[in-house]
Amino acid sequence: MKSTSYETLLEEELIPLLTRGDRKAFKEIFNRYNHFLLSYADRLTRDTQESEDLIQEIFVRVWEQRERFDPSRSLFNYLKVSVRNGFLNQERSKNNRTAFKEELLHYLTQGYDGADQKLLDKELISRLENIARSLPGKMGKVFLMTHFENYSNEEIAVALQVSDKTVKNLLSQAVVNIRLRLGLSVALAILLS
Repeated sequence: MKSTSYETLLEEELIPLLTRGDRKAFKEIFNRYNHFLLSYADRLTRDTQESEDLIQEIFVRVWEQRERFDPSRSLFNYLKVSVRNGFLNQERSKNNRTAFKEELLHYLTQGYDGADQKLLDKELISRLENIARSLPGKMGKVFLMTHFENYSNEEIAVALQVSDKTVKNLLSQAVVNIRLRLGLSVALAILLS
């Protein structure tokens, strides 16, 4: 009986072997695609440990669901889409944790009386202004004019000599930057207190 050289098999030859539980076929698939998928995951996550965990989860799922894999589908495409979807799921999970941090901060500040709350509000407003002023270009100015000086988008566009669409884009970018920076400062304040 002739032994099979898995390295020379095409993907469409490996898939039926995989679906029947052939561990050598699975190992060949792993060896063939692991490096590329890890590199792809690294570009998405920018975190080696997250990438390795993601790829491991994907290959565990491939093995566990091997009997249900459709041999007419491209395994490579399936794996690549799985990396992207896994990354998106991780990001959604991070957003949920951020929402949790916001709820925690709200809970922690609920116990303060009116005077303490006013001090916290003043501190928060001061941080917002400082962060907005540190933003590059006109981004911070747009944020300050919108939220602290009550200008309309049209008024800001005229004052800064930009289009309404540019004002909207700058405001959107400013909000994202401020949320990130404020979130980090709030997290540090909670950790240091």
